[in-house]
Amino acid sequence: EPKSQFFPDIYGDKIVWKDGRNNGLWFVYMYDLSSGQESRISTNNLTTSAKPDIFEDKIVWADSRNPSAGSDVYMYDISTGQETQITYDTSNQDSPFIYGNKIIWRVFRDSNYNIYMYDLSTGQEIQITSSFSSEEQPAIYGNKIVWTDWRNGNSDIFMVDLSKLWCRGADTDKDSDVDTADYTTCFQTFTGVGGNC
Repeated sequence: EPKSQFFPDIYGDKIVWKDGRNNGLWFVYMYDLSSGQESRISTNNLTTSAKPDIFEDKIVWADSRNPSAGSDVYMYDISTGQETQITYDTSNQDSPFIYGNKIIWRVFRDSNYNIYMYDLSTGQEIQITSSFSSEEQPAIYGNKIVWTDWRNGNSDIFMVDLSKLWCRGADTDKDSDVDTADYTTCFQTFTGVGGNC
């Protein structure tokens, strides 16, 4: 392909990447090694799509189809062919990663970046970091989330383990339901991380 391609990711026999073949716009493409077929995943012709990530049959990426609102995170389900908008915020949201039912990304709000997570199984979004410095370049594996953190004046690596929060199993938001939203109280108890990790 004569145009540029960037940011490949692979899961099983599926390869995804960012592709610039369409009149200067960037779209997400996928190549199936088992079938030899290539397909375009992000299909909005007015959009620019950024760095995709794939886990099992789900692909996530940042998408700027609504320029006045910055970029949002979108997900494509290969098994159903359905595209879903994950974030709805006027702030710029990018660098998404997915593992299992959890999608994480960075958000630019209040003059710095913080990390957020969306749980596909509950439909809930929670804030992972909340310090006054920037946290960015997130990654996730299992219940562990890592990121680059600038709170000490230089870049350090931080991690939170969702399975070891002191509030695990507690109804911290008092809604008579123990769910992902209960983690929010734990994270915000400590600047930037929260919980007993």
